[in-house]
Amino acid sequence: MYMRYDNKSYTQFYDEKNIRSLVVRLLNALKSFYTFRDLELMLDVPQQALWRYVNFLTVPEESTAKKILRKIEELRLIEKVVDDMVRPNSKGQVEVWRLTHNIGFLDLLGFWVTLIPKIDDVDVILAYPEDSSPLATSIAYWIRVNLCVATRKANATFSSKYVVETYQSEVDGSVEYLAIPKGCIDKEDYVLIVTNNLNDVNMFNAVYALVRKVQAVPWGLIAVVARNREVVDSVRTYGLNVIKVLRVIT
Repeated sequence: MYMRYDNKSYTQFYDEKNIRSLVVRLLNALKSFYTFRDLELMLDVPQQALWRYVNFLTVPEESTAKKILRKIEELRLIEKVVDDMVRPNSKGQVEVWRLTHNIGFLDLLGFWVTLIPKIDDVDVILAYPEDSSPLATSIAYWIRVNLCVATRKANATFSSKYVVETYQSEVDGSVEYLAIPKGCIDKEDYVLIVTNNLNDVNMFNAVYALVRKVQAVPWGLIAVVARNREVVDSVRTYGLNVIKVLRVIT
C-alpha cells in the first residue's frame, strides 16, 4: 500500500452552502458498499431518514449533514472502501476494470482527491491512456476543472490538430504513440495526471513530455495501481508535487 491519508480535514466543507447535497451524494456512493442498517449504526442516523436522503425525497438539515460528514471522516469510511476495493484477488491482481465501472467507487475517490492539499492549484486533468477516462472524469467533476485524454490511437502521420509523443513500450519493446488535442491544455496550466495502471515508466515519460511540449506544468499523479515500487520510485524523480498510488502490487 502506498497511499497515505495525509489529506485535508473534511471540516473545509462545513461552511459550504451545498454541504447538504454533498452529504447526499456521499451517502449514495457509500450505499454501494454498506447497507442502510450498517450506515444507521455507524452514522447514528435512522435508516428511514437515510433512505429518504438517498432517494432524494428530502435532504438532511445542515446540522445533520455536518454530523454525518464528521462521522464519515472519524470512521474513515471512504478510506476503508478504497482500501478494500483495491485489494488484490487470489491471483495477486487488482481488477482495475471492475473499479472503473463502479460509480460508487469513482464518486468516493473523486471526493477523496478534493482533500489533497493545494488541489485547487490544478487547472486540468490529463488521463492516460483512454481507459483511465472514467476515473479522470470523476476527479475532474469533483474539483471542477477541465479534462484532457491522451490517446494511443496515433501514428507518425496523425492529425496536425494533435500534439504527439513516442515511447518504447516496456511491455513488448514496440514503439508506441501518445497524443493529446491541441488546446486541451493551455500554456502554464497545472496538470494532474491520472491513470488506472502505473506499469510503464516510458509511457509516463511520454505523458510528462506532452505536458512539457505545450508549456504546461506537470503538478501531480493519481494512479489506482502500480506494478512495483521501482516504478513509483522512478516517477518520484520527476519532482511532482503530489503522487498518490492506491496500491503497489509488489
